Amino acid sequence: MMCLELIAEFDPFMSNHIDAYGNPGRGKTSYLSSTICEKCISLITKKVLSVIIDEVNRNKYFSIVVDSTPDISHVDQLSFVIRYVKREIQEDTPAEVERFLKFIPNIGHKVKDMLNAVIGTLEEFGLNLQDCRGQSYDTAANMSGCYSGLKTRIQNLNPLTIYVPCGGHSLNLVGLSAVDSIKEAAFFFFDYLEAIYDFFAKSTYRWQLMKQKLKPNQKVVKRATGTRWSSRYNACSSFKNSWEEFMATLNDIENNNSEKPINRRKAAGLKNNFSTFESVFMAVFWTSLLERFNKTSTILQSTSVNLEHVVDLYKSLVGYVSEIRTDEMFQKFIDEAKKN
Repeated sequence: MMCLELIAEFDPFMSNHIDAYGNPGRGKTSYLSSTICEKCISLITKKVLSVIIDEVNRNKYFSIVVDSTPDISHVDQLSFVIRYVKREIQEDTPAEVERFLKFIPNIGHKVKDMLNAVIGTLEEFGLNLQDCRGQSYDTAANMSGCYSGLKTRIQNLNPLTIYVPCGGHSLNLVGLSAVDSIKEAAFFFFDYLEAIYDFFAKSTYRWQLMKQKLKPNQKVVKRATGTRWSSRYNACSSFKNSWEEFMATLNDIENNNSEKPINRRKAAGLKNNFSTFESVFMAVFWTSLLERFNKTSTILQSTSVNLEHVVDLYKSLVGYVSEIRTDEMFQKFIDEAKKN
C-alpha cells in the first residue's frame, strides 16, 4: 500500500482509484486488499522463477548451494540456491550468477530427508540432476560426510557433482577450534567481554555514562557473540582501544552510593577481571589475529572474489599465524599490553 500511495503521487489514475476505493470495508471490490496484494506477489514470484529457470535451461549446467537455518518464528528452513554461468548477450562474456529459488520448511537434518528435498526441488523446477556439476554446503557431517553425507549421496546419483565446502564456514571452524584450544580465551576472556557488554547494554543510564567517557574516535563496547567468529574482532578492538574509559566508567559505578548494591558489585567484579595484565594481553593478541580473520571472512563473502584470490588469502592468513608464534611477535604483544 505504501508503494501504491507513492505511485499515486505521480499517477492521476492511481490517485483517483485510491481516493474512490480506499478502505471500503469487507465485501466491496477495491483491488487494494491484502488478498490482492499477496496474489500480485505470487504472480511476480512465478514470473521471476520462470526467468531464472529459463536461463538455467539455456545454459544447461548448474551447481546447487543448500543450507538450513531457523527463521524468526524458530521454524527450520532449508534454503535452496542455484549457481550457473550466464552468457551476457551484449558483451558475449560469461558471468557467474547465483539465484535463490525457495525456502523448504521443516525438512529436518536427516540426510535422507534432505536428499529427497533436493531432488524434489529440482524436479519441481524441471531441472535435471544429471546437468548438475557442483554442490556446496557447510562441513557438518550430515552434509559433507564421505560415507553417507548429502554430497556423497548426490555423487552416487551423479558422479560429476564436485563438492566444494563453504570457505566461510571452514574459516569459522578454524577460529572456533583455535579459541576452544585455549582455556583462558574460551572460558574467560570472551565470556567477560560479553558480560561487560550486557552490563552496560541493560541500562540506558550506564550506557550513557560509558559514552560520556569515550573520546570522539572511540567505539562503544561491542557484543562478543555471533555465528561468525570474525564478529569477535569488533568486541576485542573496542575493548583494546577504550580500555581506560571502560575501567573508569566501572570505577564510577562501583563508587556511586546511589547505585544499587548488586550493580556496584557487578561493576567491581568486571573491573577486577579486566584490570589484570592477562586480560589486556588477550585483547591485544586477539585484536591482531581477528583483524586478519575478519578481513579474510569479509572478502570470502564478496561477490567479486575469485579462486586465486581465495588461495592467496588463506596463504596470507596461515603465514600470519605462523608469524605470531615467533618469540619476536610474542614479545611485541607483551610490550603493547604493558603499554596499554
